[in-house]
Amino acid sequence: MAETGIKKQNRILESFVTADTKLPWLKYFALFYTYVCLYGLFIVNHGLIWSAGSTTYTYHLVDYGFGFLTKILPGAIFRLFFKNATMANVSAYETVLLLIAYAALSFFLARLVAGIKEKKQRVSVFVLCMFFLSGPCSFGIFSEQLGMLDSYWFFFTLIFIAVIETKYLKYIIPCLVFLMILVHFAAIITYIILCCMILLYRAACARDKKEKAEYGVIFTVTVITAIAAFLYFVLCESSNVTMTMEEFDREMLSRGEPDRLDNVYLRFYDFAFYREQAMHFADNDIVYGVTVDEIPVLSLPLPAPVLNILNLLISQSFANVKTKSEIAFKAFYIPFLLCLCLPLIAVSYSVLLKLLKSEKNKLKKFCYVLALIQYPFSAFTGLMNSNDITRFLAHALIIHIAFLLYVLYKEEKAREILAGKVYGIDPRLGAAYFFVYMMSVAETYI
Repeated sequence: MAETGIKKQNRILESFVTADTKLPWLKYFALFYTYVCLYGLFIVNHGLIWSAGSTTYTYHLVDYGFGFLTKILPGAIFRLFFKNATMANVSAYETVLLLIAYAALSFFLARLVAGIKEKKQRVSVFVLCMFFLSGPCSFGIFSEQLGMLDSYWFFFTLIFIAVIETKYLKYIIPCLVFLMILVHFAAIITYIILCCMILLYRAACARDKKEKAEYGVIFTVTVITAIAAFLYFVLCESSNVTMTMEEFDREMLSRGEPDRLDNVYLRFYDFAFYREQAMHFADNDIVYGVTVDEIPVLSLPLPAPVLNILNLLISQSFANVKTKSEIAFKAFYIPFLLCLCLPLIAVSYSVLLKLLKSEKNKLKKFCYVLALIQYPFSAFTGLMNSNDITRFLAHALIIHIAFLLYVLYKEEKAREILAGKVYGIDPRLGAAYFFVYMMSVAETYI
């Protein structure tokens, strides 16, 4: 009997993905690494050489001479290797870091796919990995905005993945989480959530009580570290500042190339330690496109630092919602991105829901519930407190799919469910969607 078109196309994909080699993981590594690099260069960056922008360049002019503050760590690391921050050496440095990070990511994905024996399961996970590396809400944001602070969350998360299964190195995980907060405390709504979900799930998969207790302790210390660091920097960071804004401006000019400095990032730099001053700054009494007298202000019997932070968060959220509701492009842009990602999200949710329904381990069930909540939570909180739509929708999706991939690494049952979903889709329809999804790119800071 002749094969149907769908079966024939599935067989061709299977033969390509599961072809035997002496080192199967090396084949997948080469494929993933070549793909993610070329995708970032030719699709995301339109064939232009990766280069830092005026915003990300500014991040490399700072060190802890400004005080013990967030958003300093990337610059402090850079300045260990380079005395002068020129656009050329910033771009070269960040390109090397990103290529190393893409290599590590490709290695982890390659080992995951190569370790799966059953053909349909391997093909299905391979397809998910290709979507994971593609699209407007993917790792392409790190290519489009070379040197962005968030890329260091990505770097530290890769280290987390490398050490979580080790005997002793897994105990450095709370330190990695603290470093993420040092980069930017918005990590607490993004990659720290991923680390905590994986830790909890790893504890649920433990072989004995001792191993479960070890991961339970690491999870507890990680959560406490993240919350304590977040609260410390939100409430107390301004007391660590060592210079005035005017001194800061002069120091930045002396360190950088003046023609490369974005004026906004020179004067206010988006540094957390100037948030209270910037909160009261207004150009013609306008902040984030909203007139100052339209922004609600709390008046409560709370300590001044706490009240200032609450009012700042309200003003940012209010301004973001108001401006986005008034600008037709952004009102269209969020649903557009969500619709592009919807089929991928739907497959992921269907796998997690089926696992949730069949799972008897209560801790695993709780992890699946967290994974279902995480995507809307990370996306909503990010959008409420930032104008960067693509950036936070990308982080939310990356985290969601990364957790699913870890579950697929641990659970054959999850791989069976995913295979059923993937093989239930017409390959022609799937290929068409992948092409549209892959070719849809967006600016990170929009």
